[in-house]
Amino acid sequence: MQGQVAIVIGASPDGIGGASARQLSLLGATVVTSSRNKGEESQQAANAFAAKLKEETGSEVNWIPTDVTDENSVKALIDETIQRFGRIDTVSYKSRCKGRYCILENVRSTNATNA
Repeated sequence: MQGQVAIVIGASPDGIGGASARQLSLLGATVVTSSRNKGEESQQAANAFAAKLKEETGSEVNWIPTDVTDENSVKALIDETIQRFGRIDTVSYKSRCKGRYCILENVRSTNATNA
């Protein structure tokens, strides 16, 4: 993965997306983490996670807020990644439901946005 550019959509620090981002950065990839921006607190947490990975691994790690249910937001993620790094080599999509049960509406939304 050395020198490759990877996007991890759904890269929360405590989930499989965060673990994927960490592993890719350990392997030398430039990693763009992506998740919804749910306000200043989530933005700070996402930026702090990217900075922590960068410090721990020495790889370039950035966060770009993206709502995968919004086509323009996804296009902006792709465009900004290519603008910054010149290409995209791999995309990893991770999603999860919080809480004990996911209601059918959440499952349908998740399935509709899976790539």
